[in-house]
Formats: sequence, C-alpha cells, structure tokens
Amino acid sequence: MTSSVSNCSQMAEYPSSSIRSFHALLVGVNEYADLETSPLRGAVQDALDMKSFITGVLKVPQSNVITLLDEDATREHIIETFRSHLVNNPHIIPGSPILFYFSGHGSKSDDGARESICPHDRDPDNGVDDIKDYELGDLLRELAEAKGDNITVIMDCCHSGSGTRNVTSETEDSYCAIRSAPPLPTRPRPHPPSSILQETFDFGTIRSGRVKGGFQDPGLHTHVLLAACHPDERAMEITVKGEKGIKRPGGYFTSNLLKTLKATPLPKTSYSNLLAKVKVLSQMVADRENEGQQKLCRQTPQCEGNNKGRLMFDGKAIGVDKRLVPVAVQDGMMQVDAGEIHGVSLGTEFSIYPDNSFHSPSTLLGTAIAQYINAVSSVATLVQNPLEIPNNCYALVAVLNNTPFKVAFDNPDGQSGRLTSLKKHLMEGRKVDEAYGESEIAHYTGNIAVTCTDDSSDPDVKLVVYIESVDGHEDLCLKRSDTLMTADMPPLVHPQGLFSSDVDFINLAARFEFYLHHTNPLHPYRNQVTVELLPRPSRFQPFRENVLTEDGCANLKHGGDDYALSIQNSSNHDLWVLIYYFDPGKFHITEMYSPPSRKGDVTVKKGKIFCIGDRYSGSAPFEFYLEDHQTVDNGFLKIYFSDRFADLAMIEQVDYEYQEPDTFHRGSGGGIEGGDWDELTIPIHVYRG
Repeated sequence: MTSSVSNCSQMAEYPSSSIRSFHALLVGVNEYADLETSPLRGAVQDALDMKSFITGVLKVPQSNVITLLDEDATREHIIETFRSHLVNNPHIIPGSPILFYFSGHGSKSDDGARESICPHDRDPDNGVDDIKDYELGDLLRELAEAKGDNITVIMDCCHSGSGTRNVTSETEDSYCAIRSAPPLPTRPRPHPPSSILQETFDFGTIRSGRVKGGFQDPGLHTHVLLAACHPDERAMEITVKGEKGIKRPGGYFTSNLLKTLKATPLPKTSYSNLLAKVKVLSQMVADRENEGQQKLCRQTPQCEGNNKGRLMFDGKAIGVDKRLVPVAVQDGMMQVDAGEIHGVSLGTEFSIYPDNSFHSPSTLLGTAIAQYINAVSSVATLVQNPLEIPNNCYALVAVLNNTPFKVAFDNPDGQSGRLTSLKKHLMEGRKVDEAYGESEIAHYTGNIAVTCTDDSSDPDVKLVVYIESVDGHEDLCLKRSDTLMTADMPPLVHPQGLFSSDVDFINLAARFEFYLHHTNPLHPYRNQVTVELLPRPSRFQPFRENVLTEDGCANLKHGGDDYALSIQNSSNHDLWVLIYYFDPGKFHITEMYSPPSRKGDVTVKKGKIFCIGDRYSGSAPFEFYLEDHQTVDNGFLKIYFSDRFADLAMIEQVDYEYQEPDTFHRGSGGGIEGGDWDELTIPIHVYRG
C-alpha cells in the first residue's frame, strides 16, 4: 500500500459488518494453584494489551471479546468458554475472523511427545491436567467445521519441557523469565491425538506444496498459528515499555507483535510477512544453575499454517478485499498499481471503488480502461464516472483482456441438463467485442473470457467438461488438456450443486490457466538469473546438489527433504522476488514467498546470491508432499522477478467469489516502456517411493 495513513485512521473508514462478526477468546495466566509452577508477572497484562488492540484499533465490540485471567482461566472454564463463545456462538457467521490467544506457561511431556498450555488450576495432586495439544487441536477442528478456517491462534508460551527457574534476571531494567512449566505426570490419552501442531482435518484449503513450518511436521489446515518461539527455544518475559513509557514485565513476543501490528498497514499484510517484521530476541541473562554466569537466550517467533500467506484475519477484520489495488488520480488519468506482471494488458477494464473493502455494486465510482502499461503499473482513463473520483482510490480488474479460455462439452451418453444449464450460464456473460469464428463467440464469466465448443478434439481446448452419474447424482468432471499437465493427473470432480457453483469452478480453472501460462515473451532475466532447488541439510552440514533437472523440473520423493531455493542474480539490476505455488488439483494459487514491503531491501542484489529457506535467511524452507490417498501429484512453483516492487496478492485464489460481469465500454491505446519483469515456472512432480 502506498498510502502513509496510519492503521488507526484506516479502521474508521471500513465497513463495520465484518468487525461486528470478529470474536476473540483471550487467556492470560500469571498465578498458578500448583506451588511447583512459578508465577509470571506479565501474562495477564499481555492479554489485556491484546484486548486493547482488538477493541481500540480494530474497533471490535467489547461484547465479542472474552478475557479469562488467572483464577478465571481454569482448564474447565477455558474449554467451556471456547465452545460457548466460539464454536456454538450463533452470532459468528461462517468465514468470520476468530482469534484464540494464550499468554502463560507452556509445558511438554517427559517423553517430548505432547505439548500443552497450562491453565491456572493445573494440579497433579488433584488430577487437573494441562490442556494438551491434541485437545486444543480437537477444539480447533470443531470450530473450523462450524465457523470456517479464518482462525488465528496466538501463543506466547514455551513448548519446552524445562522449568522456569533455570535462567532468570530480575533487576528493574533487565527482568527476564521463561514461560515454561515442568511437565505434569503423563496420563493415557483418551483418544488418538489431532494436535494443534499436527492434525489431519481436511478443510479444503490443503495444497501439495507448502512452506515447511518450524514445528514438527505441521498440517495446520484449520488455522494459522503465531507462536512465540521455535520448539527448541524458550518464550521470555522481559522488561517492556507499556503505556506512557512506563516499564513493566511483559512477554517479548506479545509486546513486539502488538508494536508491529500497530505500525503495519494490515490491509496489505499477510501473516508470514507480519512475523518477518517481528524482531528475534537475543539477550544475555544470568544462569542460576551456573552461579549466575551469563547465558545467551534466543527467541525466534514462528508462523505456521497452510493459510500463512493470507492477509491477517483473511482481510475481513478490516473489510479488505485483496483483489483491489491502489490508484492515484491526477488530471483525469489514473495510475493503477497493476501492470504486465499482474496480467494487465491494453484494454483491461477496471472497476473503481473508494477504498479496498468488500463492496456492493452501489459503491462503484466508475470504470477505467488501461491505456499504457509497464512492468508493475498501468495508466488508465475513465470511460464511465457517475460519481466524483477521489485522488486516492482502488481498482478491481473487472475484465482481463485475455485470449479466450476454450471449454469443450463432452456428453457421449446423451444430453445432460446440468451441462446444458452450465453452458447457458457461461454464454450469458457479456460478449467479447472480437469474434473468434461464427461458432466460437467468447463471453466473459467473471473477469475472464471463455468460449465453448462441442468438439473435444479441438487442439485449442484447455478443458473438457463431462458428466458422470454416481448413485443417481450427476458429478461435473473436468479433464485438463493443458500441455503442462501430465498424464498422472486425474480428472477433477465437482459434486452436484447449484449451477452458479459450476460456473465458479470453470472460472477458477480459466483464471488458473491464464496466470500459470502468463509470461513476459522477452524474458529479460531468463539467462541472467540462476535458480537451484537444494535439499536442506542437517545443521552444520553443506547443501547437497541441485535437484532440478536440465529441463528445469523437480522429481521429488514424498516424505523426503525440505528444500531451500537459491537465486543467483547476474543481471545489472537489483531484483524483487515473489514465489507462488500453483496447485492444479484445486486450481489454487497461493503465496510461498514475498518481500516484507516495498520499503525494505530488495530480495537479491545484482551480482549476489540469495537463499530462501536456508537456516540463515530467516525464511522457512519449502516442503512438497502427497495426501494419504495419493501416489503421485504435480504442481508448479512460479518465481517472479522484477526490478520494481510488485504486490501480487490479487492473483491468489483459494476461496473464490463469483462476480457478476458489469456492462462497460472498451477502449484502445498504446504501450509505454518502464521497468522489466520475468518469471520462471518449475514443474514439481512428487511420487511415493
């Protein structure tokens, strides 16, 4: 975002519907009933500070936030409130933002197999257990099933099994304590675990390529986890500056997280980018077990989950629609923060809105046509402006001026009512101005051009649509004809449902194909940038050889290595790098890596090498894997290079919302030079060995 408006002032301008549906449960525990568990001094205030941010900055109603502190934060009360306030709350609309926050002691079983958060009444003598990771995992799965996967979990505690008194310093200016409690006696698990750190719930946002998390083989499909530290590190309490600069004990992680949140433009910030801005703690403190000798404590905040590339709270806490990009208006011309790298071309049509929140059609300010294009931005002119256009507004790509995506309808067993209705819906979209043959008139469905044919043998067909009857129900099946897809990829199946959902499915496929093949034909950096995919070595071991074949593919064994990506820039320009994973199994496009912000350093300077996912870059490694039912799968790692900063959030697609096409006029114009960009697409083939 180019605006320098503070986060607090932005909040007041956004619609309040999503704010009203934001709900949070915050837990802070300083005092413990178990005398063997040492008290903390800053956990309660951390929870109150988090509440202040949610209600004061995000403007969430006080009634939507429940805070459990000390004696109120018993095991039973935490679990009961989780269910009553979150899982079974009729006021929470599915997809609404939900936050669970815990500040206090964490613990780990003696055998290291189970991790826990410690409630106030933990007591081995009276049989009161900690809340185990699998119990919290079950609660989160219940919540996701009832309310969707827009769930954020923030934990400012240790996952270490050592005690709290090992390392501490208690002077006024350097107070330091560890948020870790000794483990309680191990009891048999009542049922198989589904841990917060390793659960198997399939909520529909799984992808076969992901950023490898810092915890043990995470499979966080239900939520995004922001954790205070790496599993082999400890979460610290230190002296922090509270309101009016007054020093007090507080969690290092919560204090710095809130500081970062308040200074960050949330409408354009993903979870992973936010955590990249939270500083790593490195502090010397006294070790009481070694006669007060100084010992280095290091704390590295972690971000885990399949949705870590999403905007914070999926953008809904602040009404943000990440498909909208900033626009600056001057002398009737509109500078749009979307260019060639985003898929914009001459004639691309934009809908103009007053801000980047989710809108109804009545808030449309006007329509603009792209006249001049460069690498990361474009200049558009208004063709319809029923309302006054402010100097700073936002644009949504209403129509991509793309070569039509050709769909073939194959119905060998007789006419299908479902196919007939789908074809009718596709052809009801606005016609493309240019004809592509008498029987191949293209129409826009959503913002993408689609044309239909009954000839499945047509070499230009990208998708063959047919029906299979299963137990009396019609399933819509999609067979891909894309040359990048291999014979290993099975047909996609969309269950029987509303025809508009079938339209969405086709639109998803068309948009996926467009961005997968979108490239710069000049390839200015193709021979000046070298990319290697390297198996991530064990600690202190050198990297092994590049796994990419001569034709730029990767054949990887399921359950094998984690990977780092080495990028050598031999060009004469510093380059920004963005990485997206294209999952053909669901037509998902998800962020794997992006620079923290346009104000930060470029990713890789000219003449230098940058490694993403190694142990020293601060970024997580990559992992490619199969689901339980799969023996082989394919995906694509697409790397974008640009000599100017670009935000590509608008190309992402996981949860798709269909937009009815509006009626606009088309324009024409010429292009201008300005900036360079390129891309490299790496096919990833994963097999079970």
